[in-house]
Amino acid sequence: MDIVANILCIITAAIGPMVLIHQILQQTESISRKVWVGVSLCTAFFATEFTKVLFWTLAWAINYCTAIRLKVVISTLVFENLVSFKTLTHISVDCGKNF
Repeated sequence: MDIVANILCIITAAIGPMVLIHQILQQTESISRKVWVGVSLCTAFFATEFTKVLFWTLAWAINYCTAIRLKVVISTLVFENLVSFKTLTHISVDCGKNF
């Protein structure tokens, strides 16, 4: 899911500068300036920038949740490893820190 969100973010980030800004500049230089075409191009540019930010935020949230899950798994494994010892007297302090 993270890869899909990143790919969609890259695609929408490329569409704005490569296609829409070029079309907006051509529209401003053309002799027949149709207002509705310019407004629709600006709306499309806003939509691509908004979806770029949306997909980037989605990728960040997915990575953040994955990091939290990984931390919980590691903490659980360390806790289970420490609890599995009946007594901790035979373990040195350095060995306990390594867990």
